[in-house]
Amino acid sequence: MKIAIAATAPRTDAPVDDRFGRCPYFVIIDDQEISSVSNPGLRAAGGAGVATAQYLAVQKVDAVCAGNVGPNALAVLAAAKIRVYQTIAGTVRDNLDALRDGRLTAVNSATVPSHTGSR
Repeated sequence: MKIAIAATAPRTDAPVDDRFGRCPYFVIIDDQEISSVSNPGLRAAGGAGVATAQYLAVQKVDAVCAGNVGPNALAVLAAAKIRVYQTIAGTVRDNLDALRDGRLTAVNSATVPSHTGSR
Protein backbone atom coordinates (compact mmCIF):
# COMPACT_ATOMS: atom_id res chain seq x y z
CA MET A 1 0.00 0.00 0.00
CA LYS A 2 1.32 3.44 -0.95
CA ILE A 3 0.67 5.97 1.83
CA ALA A 4 1.10 9.77 1.81
CA ILE A 5 1.33 11.52 5.17
CA ALA A 6 1.02 15.32 5.46
CA ALA A 7 4.19 16.62 7.12
CA THR A 8 5.90 19.81 8.21
CA ALA A 9 9.26 18.61 6.86
CA PRO A 10 10.40 15.90 4.43
CA ARG A 11 11.35 13.33 7.11
CA THR A 12 9.71 10.55 9.09
CA ASP A 13 10.69 12.26 12.36
CA ALA A 14 8.87 15.46 11.33
CA PRO A 15 5.60 16.42 13.00
CA VAL A 16 2.50 15.78 10.93
CA ASP A 17 0.76 18.84 9.50
CA ASP A 18 -2.89 19.36 10.31
CA ARG A 19 -3.59 20.71 6.81
CA PHE A 20 -4.01 18.60 3.69
CA GLY A 21 -4.05 21.02 0.77
CA ARG A 22 -1.51 23.41 2.21
CA CYS A 23 0.88 21.14 4.08
CA PRO A 24 4.47 21.78 2.99
CA TYR A 25 5.38 18.15 2.33
CA PHE A 26 4.09 14.62 2.00
CA VAL A 27 6.20 11.74 3.19
CA ILE A 28 5.34 8.81 0.94
CA ILE A 29 5.75 5.26 2.11
CA ASP A 30 5.53 2.51 -0.51
CA ASP A 31 6.11 -0.79 1.27
CA GLN A 32 9.59 -0.25 2.74
CA GLU A 33 10.61 2.61 0.42
CA ILE A 34 10.28 6.10 1.92
CA SER A 35 10.45 9.32 -0.06
CA SER A 36 9.12 12.83 0.27
CA VAL A 37 7.67 15.41 -2.08
CA SER A 38 6.93 19.10 -1.79
CA ASN A 39 3.20 19.72 -1.94
CA PRO A 40 2.37 21.40 -5.27
CA GLY A 41 -0.83 22.84 -3.76
CA LEU A 42 0.98 24.73 -1.00
CA ARG A 43 1.17 28.04 -2.84
CA ALA A 44 -1.96 27.72 -4.98
CA ALA A 45 -4.07 30.87 -5.10
CA GLY A 46 -7.19 28.74 -4.72
CA GLY A 47 -8.21 25.11 -4.92
CA ALA A 48 -5.17 23.87 -3.01
CA GLY A 49 -6.96 20.80 -1.67
CA VAL A 50 -8.23 19.75 -5.08
CA ALA A 51 -4.83 20.32 -6.72
CA THR A 52 -3.14 18.32 -3.98
CA ALA A 53 -5.66 15.47 -4.23
CA GLN A 54 -5.24 15.33 -8.01
CA TYR A 55 -1.45 15.25 -7.63
CA LEU A 56 -1.63 12.35 -5.16
CA ALA A 57 -4.02 10.48 -7.46
CA VAL A 58 -1.48 10.79 -10.30
CA GLN A 59 1.17 9.45 -7.89
CA LYS A 60 -1.08 6.38 -7.41
CA VAL A 61 -1.34 6.80 -3.65
CA ASP A 62 -3.67 4.32 -1.93
CA ALA A 63 -4.12 6.20 1.35
CA VAL A 64 -3.64 9.70 2.74
CA CYS A 65 -3.12 10.67 6.37
CA ALA A 66 -3.80 14.29 7.28
CA GLY A 67 -5.26 16.22 10.19
CA ASN A 68 -8.02 17.89 8.21
CA VAL A 69 -9.46 17.48 4.72
CA GLY A 70 -12.03 19.78 3.14
CA PRO A 71 -15.07 18.68 1.11
CA ASN A 72 -13.68 19.37 -2.36
CA ALA A 73 -10.41 17.56 -1.73
CA LEU A 74 -12.27 14.66 -0.13
CA ALA A 75 -14.50 14.33 -3.20
CA VAL A 76 -11.45 14.09 -5.48
CA LEU A 77 -9.78 11.56 -3.19
CA ALA A 78 -12.95 9.46 -3.01
CA ALA A 79 -13.33 9.52 -6.80
CA ALA A 80 -9.72 8.27 -7.07
CA LYS A 81 -10.49 5.55 -4.48
CA ILE A 82 -7.86 6.93 -2.11
CA ARG A 83 -8.63 6.15 1.52
CA VAL A 84 -8.27 9.03 3.98
CA TYR A 85 -7.26 8.75 7.63
CA GLN A 86 -7.14 11.44 10.30
CA THR A 87 -3.73 11.85 11.88
CA ILE A 88 -2.94 11.88 15.59
CA ALA A 89 -0.51 14.26 17.28
CA GLY A 90 3.06 13.18 16.73
CA THR A 91 5.47 12.47 13.94
CA VAL A 92 5.08 10.92 10.52
CA ARG A 93 6.56 7.71 11.94
CA ASP A 94 4.06 7.72 14.84
CA ASN A 95 1.20 8.01 12.35
CA LEU A 96 2.58 5.33 10.05
CA ASP A 97 2.79 2.96 13.01
CA ALA A 98 -0.73 3.93 14.13
CA LEU A 99 -2.11 3.32 10.63
CA ARG A 100 -0.45 -0.09 10.41
CA ASP A 101 -1.83 -0.95 13.86
CA GLY A 102 -5.35 0.14 12.90
CA ARG A 103 -5.39 3.08 15.33
CA LEU A 104 -6.13 5.89 12.84
CA THR A 105 -9.72 6.85 12.14
CA ALA A 106 -10.98 6.61 8.57
CA VAL A 107 -12.42 9.89 7.26
CA ASN A 108 -15.69 9.60 5.35
CA SER A 109 -16.81 13.22 5.46
CA ALA A 110 -14.98 16.54 5.42
CA THR A 111 -13.36 17.48 8.70
CA VAL A 112 -13.31 21.21 7.90
CA PRO A 113 -15.24 23.55 5.58
CA SER A 114 -13.81 24.66 2.21
CA HIS A 115 -10.86 27.08 2.25
CA THR A 116 -9.98 26.43 5.90
CA GLY A 117 -6.23 25.93 5.33
CA SER A 118 -5.72 29.31 3.65
CA ARG A 119 -3.56 30.90 6.35
